[in-house]
Amino acid sequence: MSAVVCIVEAMFMVLSAIFQASYFNSVAIKYLLFGIGLKLLFQFPCVYFMREKGAIFATGLALLITCLLMFRELVHTFS
Repeated sequence: MSAVVCIVEAMFMVLSAIFQASYFNSVAIKYLLFGIGLKLLFQFPCVYFMREKGAIFATGLALLITCLLMFRELVHTFS
């Protein structure tokens, strides 16, 4: 489980670096804050239902959704 979340975290880092290198710093920060908000939203239900694995699952889910939205923004901006 944590290896999959690690891959998603790495994807988030790469996408954030691409946004910042393209001078879209404000967009990168917007998605970072959105991801933190999603994590806080998913944290309590995931911990309630999945116990100790819920925190890592909430992180992975929030970052995966954020990465998909960032990738969509990237494709939309540069196509």
